[in-house]
Amino acid sequence: GRGQGRKRKVRLGQLGVKVVREGGLRGEFLEESFQQSFPDEWQRKTAGVPPGGLRVAVLVCMKVEPEFRGQGLGGLLLRRLAETASGIMKEGGAGTREERGRCDGVVMVCDDDGSGRLIRWYEQFGFRRAPSIEDNAMLIPLDVLDESTKEKGGKG
Repeated sequence: GRGQGRKRKVRLGQLGVKVVREGGLRGEFLEESFQQSFPDEWQRKTAGVPPGGLRVAVLVCMKVEPEFRGQGLGGLLLRRLAETASGIMKEGGAGTREERGRCDGVVMVCDDDGSGRLIRWYEQFGFRRAPSIEDNAMLIPLDVLDESTKEKGGKG
């Protein structure tokens, strides 16, 4: 009958990402914060790369609706973040194709309620705190996020 087969849209969560160059987000602290938080990974990542300004994906918002929490959707959103940050950098921007394809990391301010629960959740994916940027700021090199979300397969 009529109405059968209609699909209902349900919002499971939300993800907002903005990609900026170093100067657009407290740039004087970003590279130093990445170096301090991820010394080995950062040295490998930047070896042989000419200076050209740090490029980061800023996690503006990420939310899983309360009724869908605990089902691994947050991990899937982080996986999508890694894919989106890489894709945005490959699609546009100035510079050579290789430069456009380079996104160095993800930066965010964790809107934690003081319990530390949300900060610990992000840490399980490899995010580390970056208080030199802002209270509750967290960051992660994009390749580390990419690997951690592949390993977890959306769990978390």
